[in-house]
Amino acid sequence: MPSLDYPSLDYIDSHIHFWDPKKLNYAWLKEVPAIAGAYLPQNLADRLKEQADFSLKGIVFVQADCDHQQGLAEAAWVSELASHAPIQGIVAFAPLEKGKEVKPYLDALKAYPLVKGVRRLIQSEPLGFSLQDSFIEGVQSLEAYGYSFDICVYHHQLGMLSNC
Repeated sequence: MPSLDYPSLDYIDSHIHFWDPKKLNYAWLKEVPAIAGAYLPQNLADRLKEQADFSLKGIVFVQADCDHQQGLAEAAWVSELASHAPIQGIVAFAPLEKGKEVKPYLDALKAYPLVKGVRRLIQSEPLGFSLQDSFIEGVQSLEAYGYSFDICVYHHQLGMLSNC
């Protein structure tokens, strides 16, 4: 019978969250006490030691849903984390529902070169949120910045994304 030796695999994890409630406010953590403490790159590194056949070469940090007013602070904090973690990209929060008024916010994100995209959670927003003209304008603004768009929805909201 042939050996089942597999080579070590290098990979990039394209969806990682870090959070630190001492730095930013994450209201959702109150609902999940098992993970309510900080989760930082060192925590990930400790978990990865158990996976000898896999070698993490890079991370794409995806916004961890801190208070919306702290979205820029989260991008700044994660940019600092990148000095000692293999973070190769950031998908940051942006208030896309502001339509064209989101541009100063997107301009501010440009200060963080690792920001490659924007994610706007709408799963807890009312039905029709993503169909608002202002939201669609906000999404369309991303192209001028070269940002991708990530959206987080529930299955019953999928039909409302066609205009994005």
